[in-house]
Amino acid sequence: IHLINCVAHLKRAIDCQLDINLYALNIYKIFQKSNLKFARKLEFFRDIGIFNSRTLERFNNVRNKMEHYYSIPKFEDIEVYFDLVTAFVALLESMLRQLINMSEINLGNRDTDNEILTIQYVYDEPKIAVVLGVELIEAQANVKEDRECFLYFLKLLLLFYKRENFSTNEHLLRELK
Repeated sequence: IHLINCVAHLKRAIDCQLDINLYALNIYKIFQKSNLKFARKLEFFRDIGIFNSRTLERFNNVRNKMEHYYSIPKFEDIEVYFDLVTAFVALLESMLRQLINMSEINLGNRDTDNEILTIQYVYDEPKIAVVLGVELIEAQANVKEDRECFLYFLKLLLLFYKRENFSTNEHLLRELK
């Protein structure tokens, strides 16, 4: 019974952290209205580059087998899933701190103070505004109307934040492809 409870609590921990991040991005209601489940939430965070692991999907399959077919998970699996869930929750918390501390990023030539690119997360709408300063090209992506573009811009915002702190231009270009 303890193994079964552990799996259920681990799944709840992931789901709760996903919801907290969606709420902080002001898009929780969109997921709720559309009745999007656990797998779709994971897909969203995978699409913005937060993680790329099939292990969480496998964990959900183990949980579903336990729930629907009354199978009992192995103790060794629980240890692995506990470590995985702990790392995943920490990763989502880190992403949340990034977005709270930095909802806008400006890239440009520091010598001339010319901004080449500005990306801003607008929480009220929610949308992402991108301005290319050299040619004054503006683009916006609203999560409701242009999901793919929104996902790409959010991924871009997070990648640029990583670049500012610990990533390289080469990594950034690989991820954008």
